[in-house]
Amino acid sequence: MNASVVVIGGGIVGCSIAYNLAARGVRDVVLLEKATVGSGTTGRSVGGIYLLEHDPLHAELAFRGWRLFQRLSEELDGPTDFRFAESLTLYTDQALFEQGLVSSARLRAWGIALEVLPLNSIPRVAPHVELTGLVGAIHCPDYAKADPYCVTQLYRKAAERRGVHVREGTLVTEVLRDGGRVVGVKTGAEVVRAEVVVNAAGAEAGGIAAMSGVSLPLVVTKRQAFALDAPRFTGPVLVECPTDLNVIPDAGGAIVIQGEASASEPGVDWDQLDAITLSLKRRVPVLSSAGVRRAWTGLRTFSVDGRPILGFAFDVLGFFCAVAWGGMGFALGPSVGAVAAEMIVDGRATLDVSQLSPSRFNRPELKSV
Repeated sequence: MNASVVVIGGGIVGCSIAYNLAARGVRDVVLLEKATVGSGTTGRSVGGIYLLEHDPLHAELAFRGWRLFQRLSEELDGPTDFRFAESLTLYTDQALFEQGLVSSARLRAWGIALEVLPLNSIPRVAPHVELTGLVGAIHCPDYAKADPYCVTQLYRKAAERRGVHVREGTLVTEVLRDGGRVVGVKTGAEVVRAEVVVNAAGAEAGGIAAMSGVSLPLVVTKRQAFALDAPRFTGPVLVECPTDLNVIPDAGGAIVIQGEASASEPGVDWDQLDAITLSLKRRVPVLSSAGVRRAWTGLRTFSVDGRPILGFAFDVLGFFCAVAWGGMGFALGPSVGAVAAEMIVDGRATLDVSQLSPSRFNRPELKSV
């Protein structure tokens, strides 16, 4: 089988890249997913589109994604369940709060509604929050949510309408090279020839890169979510820095997330619930005695410097990386797909993302960026 581009990974990033390539007129795009589209990290996301990012480039990708989400239902011809939900970011560290103020000013310049709240104004927005230990708070009415499964499936269907071949249950076993460039992939006994291979494989990205001869310094962690039974709980999404406590109002209660766990341990680590209960007693006491309705886990992939990896590999021609989103893949998926398609088709993107190049790990002039 011959293709112009092979995309490995059927999460929102891979599906968005495939769709945007086809929308740019690229023919014979093939997307390979080892299980089913949206069954990996994307399918375990809570669907938040968080904007208050401290890294300027990360913030711009999030802002572009937020704008794209608002018209995605029309563009992809289907329901995304996009809605504004508002967030309240709580700070217990003064230095981080000051970074948040810088980020807020940037977002306000882009037209995002943000309000820096004095501590005595927090009860107006979130009366269930305990104020002890807080140094500041930032309220964002423009925080939004969408349905990860619906959005990913819409990207998949829209890509297929434009001629993309989506193949589920297809495991890539080898990335083929001819000298210093990729020439396709092998899936069991079948070979798919292609000039460009896109690595959007999420938690499997390190293994895919190694097959091509590219070394990506990645760390995979497990993120755990507990859905609590608290039907009367309402209010904004709460994010506490630097404790990483996330409280997300949900139908029938709240979803609570905090911390990372070892990805080597499968399933839910129920011991983590004890630590979360202590955090809730400290910050949202009304939830501390709520029962657990269900729990699940998802894998998050980070680079060693904490920034995403986006761009062509320096030492293996034709191998493109779109990995290490650190749990932000869903929020950034629409903008990353558009930027990646520009880079593959035009050789450069309208947004300068050179700081995210995989080459930064082996080129001295990029390591300090």
